[in-house]
Amino acid sequence: MIEFCFESTLETTGCEQNWYFISLPKEYADDTKRLTVGMRKSFGSVRVEANIGEIRWKTSIFPDGGNGSYIMFLKKEVRQKLGLQAGDSVTAKLEIIDSAA
Repeated sequence: MIEFCFESTLETTGCEQNWYFISLPKEYADDTKRLTVGMRKSFGSVRVEANIGEIRWKTSIFPDGGNGSYIMFLKKEVRQKLGLQAGDSVTAKLEIIDSAA
């Protein structure tokens, strides 16, 4: 089992649709790239089980070419339940799901 716990700032794309996301710290991104060879899906995404606060769900993280890390989008339902807004600090726990298993 590959698991990461980290703190990140909730950011937004600032586009018309305002996609909200958090970024995986670079040191975890390097491990993720190394440990998920053969497990990645479309666009290099990696399946994860995410946990923020009392909410747990399955989603994906995506490579962020700008900083060499990964980002995870937070859907509106999750943000609303947790009362999160852009600029808030978020503590997240991610467990990589072996989609090849």
